[in-house]
Amino acid sequence: MHLEGTPSVIDFDPFQQQQAGSVTGPVTGSTFQYVPTHHPGEAVFLSDGRVFRYSVVGSVATVAGTMNTPIAEKANHYEINPTTAISAFTTVNSVTLTLGATAVVAGEYQEGFLTFSSGANVGISYQISYNAVALSSATTFAPVLYDYLQQAVLTSDTVDLTHNQWNLVLQSTGSSDQTIRAAGVGMIAGTASYGVWLATKGLSACIGDGTVAVGTELVLSNSTAGAVTGRSTTYSTAVAQIKVGVAGMQSAIVTNAKPILFSID
Repeated sequence: MHLEGTPSVIDFDPFQQQQAGSVTGPVTGSTFQYVPTHHPGEAVFLSDGRVFRYSVVGSVATVAGTMNTPIAEKANHYEINPTTAISAFTTVNSVTLTLGATAVVAGEYQEGFLTFSSGANVGISYQISYNAVALSSATTFAPVLYDYLQQAVLTSDTVDLTHNQWNLVLQSTGSSDQTIRAAGVGMIAGTASYGVWLATKGLSACIGDGTVAVGTELVLSNSTAGAVTGRSTTYSTAVAQIKVGVAGMQSAIVTNAKPILFSID
C-alpha cells in the first residue's frame, strides 16, 4: 500500500484533464505501466464540503455533467486458484493466476485489489500496483502488488480481483446501472485514457431523466445514459438501488444539468 495525505495534491483543477503516460514495465516483456499524475481514487476535500476523486477515463470519452461508473467487475476473476505456491516470509509481491474465461485489458487492475477469500492470507486485500499488458482468457496473469505477501500461498487458496472504483471509468449506460457503484460526475468532458477529477460528494450538476422533486433520493438512471433518477418508492426495489445523492435546490430535468447533493463518498 502507499500512504499519501491530502496535502500532496498540489495541482488540483477540476476544469482541466491530465494526460497519462506509459513506460516499459519492470517485468520482462511488459510494455505498459501507468504513470499517473495522481493515483486513481486520490481524493481532494474542499472547504465547501465537496469531494473530488482523481479518475482515469476508459476507452470512451466521458461527458460533462453526467454520471460515470467503474469498469464492470468480472465474475470469472473471482475465486481463482494461484498456479504456484509461495513460501512464507519471502520478498514476493506478485501472485500468478490463471484467468477464467474473460480477458484482462492493459492497466485494468491498476490500483485495484487482490483479495484472498481462503487460505492463510484470508481476509487480506493487497493493492495492485499495475498489470502490465492485456491478456486473453485462460492465460497466466501475475499482477504486481505494492506489498510483499504476508503469509504462505497455496494452490488451493482462492483469490478475487477487484477494480479500482476510479480507474477506467465510463459514462453510465442507462441500463442495469442501479445496483453498481457510481464513480462520480465530471465538470468537464474527459478524453479516453486521460485523468479527470470527478465530484463524489457535495453540490455538483448532473442531468436527470425527468422531473424529480427537491429532496428526492437519487440513483443512476436505468433509461438515460449519464443521468440520475428518483429512487423507487417500492421498498423491495429501493433496497437494491445504490443511492448517489439527493435532488438539491431545484428539480432535475432531462437534458438539463441541475444541482444535486452527491453522497457517493
